[in-house]
Amino acid sequence: MESLSTKISFTDEQAMLLETAVNFCREKSPIAAVRAQIETEHGFDSGLWSEIVKLGWTGIAVPERFGGSGLSLAEVATIAEPMGRHLFATPFTSTQLFTAGLMAGGSDAQKAALLPRICDGRIGTVALFERDGDWQLNRLEASANVQAELAVLSGVKALVGD
Repeated sequence: MESLSTKISFTDEQAMLLETAVNFCREKSPIAAVRAQIETEHGFDSGLWSEIVKLGWTGIAVPERFGGSGLSLAEVATIAEPMGRHLFATPFTSTQLFTAGLMAGGSDAQKAALLPRICDGRIGTVALFERDGDWQLNRLEASANVQAELAVLSGVKALVGD
């Protein structure tokens, strides 16, 4: 049996991105700031979110034709890991899940309408789990009824972030 590789390697660009993310999170997310954000209305600092947007991180996995960097999940993980390590409270993860879901199942029109907005700092999220914790796509309880430009949501989802 072939052994499983335990070595993870980075490209030079990913290593630079990791260093930037580690330094940013260390500087911007001291534990006192983390504790202070827990008590706020949104749970994160919108000024720091604006800095993340300016760094281009919100659009890192968005194709260039929609205003993003066109990079991969590897680069998203390179940024998300130091955020987690430093308890950096942002809607980055939920927005990246939204982006991945839209890229996987959205129409071209939806991508064109929504992805540039993600790059500009809009927050996305996903609602995957039903009340009982199930997330099988063939057993959905909640639904959205689209009427013109408005989507009317019906049902309950659990663990919806941001």
